[in-house]
Amino acid sequence: MGVDIECRMIDSLDELTSEIMAEREVIVYGAGAMAHVLLRYLQYRGLRHYILCIAVEDDSVNPTEIYGIPVVAIRYLPHFYRTACFFAAVGEQLREEAEETLCSKACRKVITISGNVFTESEKEFEQIPANIVMNISDEATRFRIGKLENTVSWQIEAVKTNTEAFGKFKNINSGKEMVLLATGPTASQYRKKKNALHIGVNTTPVLDIPLDYYFAHDSRAFNKIPIENAVEKCKGEIFIGRIADRLAYSRREIDIRNINKNKNIRQYFVNGPCMTDDLVKDICRHPLTDYFSIVFSALQFAFYTHPSRIYLVGCDVSGKWDHFYEASNLDVPHAKYFKLGYGLLKRFGEIYYPDVEICSMNPVGLKGLFRDCYTE
Repeated sequence: MGVDIECRMIDSLDELTSEIMAEREVIVYGAGAMAHVLLRYLQYRGLRHYILCIAVEDDSVNPTEIYGIPVVAIRYLPHFYRTACFFAAVGEQLREEAEETLCSKACRKVITISGNVFTESEKEFEQIPANIVMNISDEATRFRIGKLENTVSWQIEAVKTNTEAFGKFKNINSGKEMVLLATGPTASQYRKKKNALHIGVNTTPVLDIPLDYYFAHDSRAFNKIPIENAVEKCKGEIFIGRIADRLAYSRREIDIRNINKNKNIRQYFVNGPCMTDDLVKDICRHPLTDYFSIVFSALQFAFYTHPSRIYLVGCDVSGKWDHFYEASNLDVPHAKYFKLGYGLLKRFGEIYYPDVEICSMNPVGLKGLFRDCYTE
């Protein structure tokens, strides 16, 4: 089944401003001269805070940031393909190539910018007094400093928050078996394993299998089953994540104000999805690592409690948006990163927890990676 892609060109600064202000997540594609012109204009107009990042094909041959906005290889941004609006800020000779690149990744909305827009912005910028131009440069520097200060501040808070959330659980499950319940279709085949501890994610509480632990941090996982319904069924420890990259991801966080106040909710910090982050052993001193799935947060916690064995249930990695409650033929744009993440997790376990065995129950995409087990 195909996906809808909106792809068109804008031809004026007014259109540009309206489009940017109408979007929640904006990514500029391109880091050349046209991107500099665009970002300088947005800086002048006070619109820079709408931009999450600058995407490029190859980050090794581009600057690490422009006006304080990070430059990221587009291969690291699949989690934004279906949610963000991509503005192709490239010259006319590269416009068709940029459009094809973004559409090939099934990006939800692709806006190409005509040469008229860049010409208009340059003319407008030429009318700006020299002292204002200097202020724009100073503002970019202040933005970089402010971003660094913000990062340090959140890292400090992450240590405090994660220590409060996880500290008492270190090695608490030594010698016990744990079952991690994910939302893949094979989760419906699972029958409760006697004497095992269960850790669920996202919508798994509706399977009516009592959970000892529960993890969630992305509000988009609850478009079919509300988070309130899922949490209401939880009797064990509830962990709701906050995303450490505040600028890019805070709007995806779960609003715990709508959850039953009688529930004892522990908040923790998790990094935004990124394949270049390392898994961490001391989850009290670092945000958890996210390889595009809540499962990796739950598994890092599971390792921290040090059970003898972890069973993976519903971790299908089929490449489709299929769940135990809903079938779908839609492809997952970042499916290949799931399996890569499990490979990194396997290596992490072999190094830091060699005595913990991982078993895949009724495996699909993970067949052969861990010990394969099947429902009798």
